[in-house]
Amino acid sequence: MKNCAPSLLVFASVPPPEHGQNRMVATMIEALEAGPGVVHVDARFSEDMEELGRGLFGKMLRVCGYLREALAARWRAGAGMNLYYVPGPVTWAAVVRDWVVLGVLRPWFRHLVLHWHAIGQGEWAHGSRRCRLRGPAWLDRCARVVSAFVLGRPALSVVVSATSGVDARAVESREVVVVNNGIEDPCADYEERVAPMRRRRAEGFRLGEEAEVRVLFMSRGTEEKGLFDALRALEEVVKRSGGGWCVAATFAGGVALAAEARFVAEGAR
Repeated sequence: MKNCAPSLLVFASVPPPEHGQNRMVATMIEALEAGPGVVHVDARFSEDMEELGRGLFGKMLRVCGYLREALAARWRAGAGMNLYYVPGPVTWAAVVRDWVVLGVLRPWFRHLVLHWHAIGQGEWAHGSRRCRLRGPAWLDRCARVVSAFVLGRPALSVVVSATSGVDARAVESREVVVVNNGIEDPCADYEERVAPMRRRRAEGFRLGEEAEVRVLFMSRGTEEKGLFDALRALEEVVKRSGGGWCVAATFAGGVALAAEARFVAEGAR
């Protein structure tokens, strides 16, 4: 059997904590392990959901160990190895981490593959006003320049949908591919089991027999992910019903501690 030197280093974390990006990477690793040529550095910067995007200085200490592991793998594999990386969102902790990781590793690898899950940093780095870093405007402008440099012109950008490729285009990716996120269908018997129930509920609302609207928010409850926008939308639903409906909302990822006090205050109105 012919030996195959590792050709791809995946520098990204898998669960825990359990969230979309980690699950995405875990699914990819499981698929790639079926073939040779892949080394995985489990670069876990957060142990739980509350750490995400926080604790810049503590995370920099972890980075050093992960960088040593990645460079050792690259040294063993040789110059033909490629680097896979998932850029973070537009927060200081994530942006500085990306500067350090890509600044150190990118020169040693043949090609860079970016997988855009926490979308926003690519377009922000190239002037978008949709998001910005906290602090003085001049510091935000300087940070954009650095991010544009470290993220610029990857060999390949992977995006999760055709409509989420803004970052990939902004950083002038040489090639862009769409790989839709997905899991096994949890409701394969939708037509037989769920659809009739939904039709009965819709008819109940029409006839005034139903009064509770149940909503599932499929994300972590943070301001950046639209938590308070969702609350305002639910409030509007109740208003337009003339006060005849109540809303029961479930937040799949829970509500972040940083948003909890405001969530309780606005939700109680």
